[in-house]
Amino acid sequence: MEMVRACMRPAASASSGPRVLVLGGTGRVGGSTATALSQLRPDLNILIGGRNREKGMPLVSKLGQRSEFIHVDIRNSSRLKEVLEGEYFFWFF
Repeated sequence: MEMVRACMRPAASASSGPRVLVLGGTGRVGGSTATALSQLRPDLNILIGGRNREKGMPLVSKLGQRSEFIHVDIRNSSRLKEVLEGEYFFWFF
């Protein structure tokens, strides 16, 4: 499996706000993480990353305007790299 290296980029503008991608966002842990982040940091734009849009959209609806679903499968390294390089994120480790 190919490794994907990612780093934080500066935000495009202050009005866009920080973005966080929650991989596995359609699962129990990822969904709970996204919900907690939205409550703790209402300024975050939360991207729910997962394989199944139908499972992700109810969470996006629950979290509101500052969230969206991103179709990504971590087993597909080229798609993961595309998603990571196309967005601006704060990274939580």
